[in-house]
Amino acid sequence: MFNALPRPSNAPSDARAVTGSRRALLLAIAWVTALLITCPSPTGIMLLPFFPAGLLFWAAKPGNSEAILTFGWLLYGVLCVAILSSQRRLLFYLFYAVLVSLLLTNVAGCHHILKGLSQIH
Repeated sequence: MFNALPRPSNAPSDARAVTGSRRALLLAIAWVTALLITCPSPTGIMLLPFFPAGLLFWAAKPGNSEAILTFGWLLYGVLCVAILSSQRRLLFYLFYAVLVSLLLTNVAGCHHILKGLSQIH
């Protein structure tokens, strides 16, 4: 009874899909914001390899820090690939929400760690 209008031949298969440039822009905004909030100093770039250490703060056993750092970078890498390659809008926003939640948790952990380090004299 209700037939959908035919799609033009040049229309994307999912008109509600998030474009690749928008996915990349939102991903860059999330990362740059998280890194700037964590350490706004230009010298903070030297701490970049240790960025997932904020997740260590929430870990029960801080003894296996190398494993958590590796797992953190792998997790962030998988999420970034999933975000950049997701064609469906729902999946994109689901992966993006997980990434932003992890980045917020990581930033909070980094602030606790940096605060503790700043009190060492």
